Amino acid sequence: MGASVQFLLFVFLFTQCAHSGAGTDQLSDAEELLLSHQGTSQNAEDPSVSESSSLGKQDPGLKCGVRPVDLENQKSFLLSGFFSRIVGGRNSVAGGQPWQVSLKLGRFHFCGGSLIQEDVVVTAAHCVFTLEQKLVKNLIVTVGEHNLRKADEQEQNIPVSQVIVHPDFNRLGYMDSDIALLYLKYRVKYGHRVQPICLPHKDDKFVAGTLCVASGWGRVSEAGELSNVLQEVELPIIDRGTCRALLKQMNLPPVASSMLCAGFPDGGKDACKGDSGGPLVCRRASGIWTLAGVTSWGVGCARGWDVLEKSINKRGSPGIFSNVAELMDFITQNIIPAAEPDHLPPHFPEGCSSHGMLVFGESGRIQYPQPSESNYLDNSLCVWNVIVPEDKIILIQFTRLDIESQITCDHDYVSLYSDKRELIGKICGDALPAPLLIDSNRAMVTLVSDGSNTGSGFEFTFTAIHKESEAGSGCGSVAVLVEEGKIDTANYPGSYPSNVKCHWFIEAPVENVIKLEFEDFAVEFSAGCIYDAVVIYSDPEDEHQLANLCGFSIPSPILSPGNEMLIHFESDGENNFRGFKARFTFVPSAEEAESIVAEPIVLQTATPKNIPLDVCGFPPFSPQWLSGRVVGGEEACPHCWPWQAGLQFLGDHQCGGVVISPTWVLTAAHCIQSTNRPLHWTVIVGDHDRALKESTEQVRRVKTIVVHPDFDTVSYDSDIALIQLDVPLEFNTVVRPVCLPNSTQPLSSSVLCTMTGWGSTREADGSLASRLQQTQVPILESEVCEKNYYFNHPGGITARMLCAGFASSGGQDSCQGDSGGPLVCHHEKEPFILYGIISWGVGCARPKKPGVYTRVRVFLDWIKSTIREIEPNALQVSKNGHETLTQTPMKRPTKLTGAAYRQECPLEVELTEPRGFFSSPCSSGSMGSLNCSWVLRMSPRGMAKLTVKQLSIPASRNCQVELLGIYEEGQRGRKVVAELCGVLQSPMTFLSPGPVVKVVFHSLTLAAFGIEYMVFRVQGPKIGKAVKRPKDVDQELLHCRDVILTDLEGLIQSPGYPHGYPNTTSCHWRIVAPLKSIIRLDFLAFWTEKTLSDCHGQLMVYEGFGPSKELIGNFCGETSLYPLKSDGPVVMLTFTSSAEVATEGFVLTYSFHDLQPGSALGKLKAAEKGCPILDLIPVGSAEITSPNYPNTYPNMLNCTWTVYSTSGNRLKAVIRDLVTENARDCIWDSLNIYDGPNNSSGLLASLCGQKKSLSLLSSSSYLTLHFKTDRSVGNRGFKILFEEVNRWPAQKSRSGIELESKCPPTKLTASEENKCGIPVVDPFPVDKSERNVKAAGEEPGKPRVVGGRPAPQLSWPWLVSLQYKNEHFCGGSLIAEKWVLTAGHCNFSAQTDRIVLGKTYLLPNIKGNNPVLVKAVHTHYNFSGFPSSNDLTLLELEKPIKLGDSIAIICLPDRDEEISIDARCLTAGWGATESGKDEYSIRLQQTNIPLLSNEACVSYWGQDIKNTNICGGAAGATACSGDSGGPLICMKNGYYKLIGIVSWGSDNCHPASPTVYTRISAYRDWISSVTNGKV
Repeated sequence: MGASVQFLLFVFLFTQCAHSGAGTDQLSDAEELLLSHQGTSQNAEDPSVSESSSLGKQDPGLKCGVRPVDLENQKSFLLSGFFSRIVGGRNSVAGGQPWQVSLKLGRFHFCGGSLIQEDVVVTAAHCVFTLEQKLVKNLIVTVGEHNLRKADEQEQNIPVSQVIVHPDFNRLGYMDSDIALLYLKYRVKYGHRVQPICLPHKDDKFVAGTLCVASGWGRVSEAGELSNVLQEVELPIIDRGTCRALLKQMNLPPVASSMLCAGFPDGGKDACKGDSGGPLVCRRASGIWTLAGVTSWGVGCARGWDVLEKSINKRGSPGIFSNVAELMDFITQNIIPAAEPDHLPPHFPEGCSSHGMLVFGESGRIQYPQPSESNYLDNSLCVWNVIVPEDKIILIQFTRLDIESQITCDHDYVSLYSDKRELIGKICGDALPAPLLIDSNRAMVTLVSDGSNTGSGFEFTFTAIHKESEAGSGCGSVAVLVEEGKIDTANYPGSYPSNVKCHWFIEAPVENVIKLEFEDFAVEFSAGCIYDAVVIYSDPEDEHQLANLCGFSIPSPILSPGNEMLIHFESDGENNFRGFKARFTFVPSAEEAESIVAEPIVLQTATPKNIPLDVCGFPPFSPQWLSGRVVGGEEACPHCWPWQAGLQFLGDHQCGGVVISPTWVLTAAHCIQSTNRPLHWTVIVGDHDRALKESTEQVRRVKTIVVHPDFDTVSYDSDIALIQLDVPLEFNTVVRPVCLPNSTQPLSSSVLCTMTGWGSTREADGSLASRLQQTQVPILESEVCEKNYYFNHPGGITARMLCAGFASSGGQDSCQGDSGGPLVCHHEKEPFILYGIISWGVGCARPKKPGVYTRVRVFLDWIKSTIREIEPNALQVSKNGHETLTQTPMKRPTKLTGAAYRQECPLEVELTEPRGFFSSPCSSGSMGSLNCSWVLRMSPRGMAKLTVKQLSIPASRNCQVELLGIYEEGQRGRKVVAELCGVLQSPMTFLSPGPVVKVVFHSLTLAAFGIEYMVFRVQGPKIGKAVKRPKDVDQELLHCRDVILTDLEGLIQSPGYPHGYPNTTSCHWRIVAPLKSIIRLDFLAFWTEKTLSDCHGQLMVYEGFGPSKELIGNFCGETSLYPLKSDGPVVMLTFTSSAEVATEGFVLTYSFHDLQPGSALGKLKAAEKGCPILDLIPVGSAEITSPNYPNTYPNMLNCTWTVYSTSGNRLKAVIRDLVTENARDCIWDSLNIYDGPNNSSGLLASLCGQKKSLSLLSSSSYLTLHFKTDRSVGNRGFKILFEEVNRWPAQKSRSGIELESKCPPTKLTASEENKCGIPVVDPFPVDKSERNVKAAGEEPGKPRVVGGRPAPQLSWPWLVSLQYKNEHFCGGSLIAEKWVLTAGHCNFSAQTDRIVLGKTYLLPNIKGNNPVLVKAVHTHYNFSGFPSSNDLTLLELEKPIKLGDSIAIICLPDRDEEISIDARCLTAGWGATESGKDEYSIRLQQTNIPLLSNEACVSYWGQDIKNTNICGGAAGATACSGDSGGPLICMKNGYYKLIGIVSWGSDNCHPASPTVYTRISAYRDWISSVTNGKV
């Protein structure tokens, strides 16, 4: 019981924290306030107390879902458009949501609701399901509420008499079926501010992208207060698949069928706490509003829900609403009809089934209701499935019809569907429709009714006819109609089909004429109705035309001169609309004689608005929208976008463009960059249909093409170009300029904008649209766009790009042929402003792929300066105050003069420190003629940052007299960075890559300046530097003869490797180790020439030297080699080649290892101790360790243990720790585990090296272990636990290794569970007694990470090399099996770059060097700048990496984890090893890094150091070029953790300069977000 209560409380609190109006604390507060204010609630008992006089009379003409404010505003719904802002809500006008109610406890609002009947309210179940009966008695519903703080004009407070919660609410433990009904004690009185909302029909589907309106008095921000004034907000419906995936990512409950999702990925707009229970209403094409959803829950308020860089804790969810259409059965069964006395349940008559009644036969009759019933019931859903023989089709003819009438039949209706669920017709009213022909042998007929105003029903007959029959439904044949009725286009009110032809011939009785009255009309408009059209004749021979109709306004009634009328409807292949619905009646000819049409009626275009020619951004023909959705484009109304231009290359449409002045057009650079000869191009404006020669067209040749100089053909950055026309355009009603944006006004995300063009309407065939198309798209934040949709795009989404599109559902986007066209936005009564140029995208409206546009605002200065340079008088200002092209006069500085004085100053000073400050010779100002200069020199990877802190130099025209000049100098001469004079108001910063930056100060008078500078390292081009290798083969030959090697470890390679050793080569190397040491050789690669009879490249390895040497290895050809190990401290290698063909050669490494102390006899005795020849051990006491564990095991061991189960159960061996000498195939030391009672049983595993937490399973009740060691180099050995397995059959691989290990009983730390941060060899140098394999000592003069030393093998298993064309350019760290962390400035590309793992030496042509492919690149969304900030990138690998001794994971610090500056830390990499040089090292280098405090680092580098950085070094060692992205690791609690990533430092890698690292603990949330919580 306690658990159930606790669970319910959790669910309630969860929902309240999301969107609900009252948490438990609010309810208790409200209850307390109720008790103290009882009797003060208005109208709790008497509904007449606060009634306004305006409520005295109810308007019987108002129906559900109709806002009186809409009726007062006669503006067409089609013309209203959808250009509203979508970020944040707005105050609703009084009466704007007349169905909205407020639920109150006493006087305090806590939830919303919707009025669906005069005494019934729908709300969310979670608002009321915990209310006790005493609180229900005090529950008040306020209708007509607008402002919570005052009594509104039609406000009514009515008590609740009963609460009914959906029986399935919370049944599954989450917010399923979150709906409840409230029955009011009194009926409300309708008025202009109090109206019911229409309920949806059970089969209603609201298409993804439909813009709907949520309303309520909830919080206006997540942490804000409740709003006093009713708020409303537009939200698009989200498809179920997208919503399901988003909630799954956040570990939230799945989307049930009773739920509906809505919102924008950027957030910024949502329902919030206090809105719960309120309505989400959607508007039908007819203008009627329908209750689609009830506000239920969500995570946060208006948070972005598709931002990968945010942690799950910070990410929001879409708004979740109860899906009212899916819950209509509950509403229908519980709504109590007003006509039923004593609240009896409604009666359901015969002949109606919501599951479908089967009707089969050649013909038949269906009627409803049955004759015994008077009218059909409210809230009905009846379905009939009609089936005729398979070789026939169905003809349906209505004989009786009385269904509540409404133009688009949105209240009650009969609908007919084919077997493919295609709508054939939707019928209501009392006029009989034309016969309906269903082109299949199956049909579904449904009757749907709402909550009011029924009729006597319908009756129809169905007949099976042959498919070739011309029975005459009107479409595909001719319908002959002799009785009054209605006709409509196929699929009405859905879109009519393409290429359809329909014909209706109406014949009235003699002495009558036919009156045709259109109730609805939406047919594609064109001049002369040449596309889709309704043509009406007065005779069957088509000789006397009465009308030729198209467009979107309802035509006047049409009368025939006689008793005949022929109506044709024909559509073309594109751009389909709702069509028409018309009633025809027969009237005596004498009554209508004066109204008979004498001349044909042609529907004319709308009259253009009178807008001055020099006003930009206002189209004389207002744009029209037939779709209320944000997904899917449509044909634009002709000439509604008068700035649209078309670019033709040699006469063929190539791209779009946009008119910004009479002689200038903007377009995309990529459209014309490759074919930019002006003579090949023409520009057409004033065009709508490309296939027609229209009288409105203006065609111009191109005079000049200017492509932006920074346009990048790979990334499409700066994708903008200007086109100058040879002859100015003539502005008129169909040709106008668009307004350019204000340079300071940003474009907020989620604003709805419009893109236009003639691009491909279908991606598959690439065919262009013939008529101009328009599409509404919401703006997406650039960081959301890049990280979620274009993370692999070269260069990412830059500041010069913007994204737009409802990307999570796809379905709407620019496409091929739209490029260069405009993206325009406007706000209410403001003009349309050009914010974007259509640039690029992936495909046409693919899911998750929005369109990318050039951000015009960034290029305003370039546009103006380019035009001013070519056509100085072309700049103009629009009369409406917005700029098309605005000229800003330049302010000229005043020339100052003064007496000349002379003072000494340095002629040229070279600045060698990485950071410093210099100024004019005299800090108070210098007097006299001075010419001073300072020089900074940079490496190819350097960047200079100069900040002018102080400037006071007499101003002159273009600073020609006195100046402070900053210049770049190189092989191509001098380039001006800045020439300054005057007085500086605030510091100015300049960046220069050099290679030489010179600062020149020229003064004649009193003048002064001060400059702070720093020279730092940046990542240069990846075609960078090869690893450090000798170039001269002859030099290599000299260095391979009689070479003595005494380093602790090193590399030996044949001369010329890998390009081939010379003929007749002879090399000799002697490796001399300390006494009591042995030498190990590991072959990295070996390819020498060998024939059947002879070896032409032979390597021989000897133990010792001189006459007593012993051959221990002889190698030739191409062989996969095992490692070698000596018995003593001296090894000699000789390599000889003949005069025959040579191949790549070989490369190997050597290392020294200590021998265990003691004599051979002592070792054998030690081996005998604790090492059984054969030992039988019952599993109950089985913990087996190697001899001397955890100290070094002896040499020459040969031990066997057999473990068995006394009860006959299977056994499980858990290897808790194993560290032995590692070699290929475990040829030296090995632990073999057999599946049975002896060594002859099947081998489960042969182990060596390092293993941890590995489990193996037996197939019987025995396991046998055999541990064998050789005569040198031991380690700490192993520890193995055994247990019986009797409950679960574990999944095994073929080798018997358990694939899915269970959690061991001992609680492990995070590092232990992940097996991170523990290398086989500790990289940190410690005392010899603490380790068996020594780290390389530090010796002066050797190659190093500037100031470092070679890293021991297997000591950096997490370190990866980022490579371009097999050459290293950056480092990185493996943080999970599929994730590598590196620096953002490394600019890794998944297309061109690869990563290599598990290497100590970077050498080409090495087996096992297989590069790893990267699936996705995730650079931090705020990465920027010089020097870099937020400098990190996550690389998602194509496949998980198999971990082992040489490849392992590094631990990450916890969020905001602090590290002591006394911690022992190291860094490693293959970067440059000498200051001022840029050659990379073959051998991995490492160095100890002392950490610096943040204050110490700021004192050196200045304010470029952030709290997201950590600094180290400045003590004789530093990371350098090529080390970028590599790790800074520190030991903590026995594990190494990745504390930082190498970001930047001094340009010349000065060992005394601190290196700056990216602090990983500051980015744990981002890492977790990008990896979906996996890291």
